[in-house]
Amino acid sequence: MVHADGRTGDCICVEVQNGGCIAENRRDALFEPFAAAVHQGGDGLGLGLYISQQIVHAHGGTIGVQSDHGDGTRFRFTIPRRPRGAGELTVSGIVKAS
Repeated sequence: MVHADGRTGDCICVEVQNGGCIAENRRDALFEPFAAAVHQGGDGLGLGLYISQQIVHAHGGTIGVQSDHGDGTRFRFTIPRRPRGAGELTVSGIVKAS
């Protein structure tokens, strides 16, 4: 399930929930490159969450995971609507300082 919430004026929050539980001792390494592939032995390279984290951080946001047996696994990221110090885009396309 994917849920996006843009009701707040300053940021957008996206949450993705799946079944299953990620072991607590693996959660710290989830966002490390290649870590998932080493533990799972699957077909992936283990770069998806690392790349997601880099994109979110590049936009000034945060990303994290919650996981337990009752609720499953939930990844959540937030990004600001505008980066700090960004100008305001006007209708004419000219950027002016805010």
